[in-house]
Amino acid sequence: MKGGGAWERDHYDRFVGGTTAPVGSAREWRSGWTVGVGGEYAFTNYLSGFIEYNYYDFGTHTLTFLDPAGAFNDNISIRERKSVLRAGLNLRWGAGPVVARY
Repeated sequence: MKGGGAWERDHYDRFVGGTTAPVGSAREWRSGWTVGVGGEYAFTNYLSGFIEYNYYDFGTHTLTFLDPAGAFNDNISIRERKSVLRAGLNLRWGAGPVVARY
């Protein structure tokens, strides 16, 4: 298990009525929190696999969107939460496992 602080940078574009060009955009840095759980299994001395789930919550912020010319477009509240599942393989380079000698 793990937990702690989290930060990210976001860029939002606003589109209206099927337009292909954004009618407004906003950027921000967000801080929040995260919790997660995972595990790792060693297949050999050199190869292991892991799986990990992390939940992130960055709260709700009201952002000011500006049009492409930089004029006020709209204020929009955005709530951001993420669930992230990661899996992968680790390949260890080197002489092998560490063994205690008595």
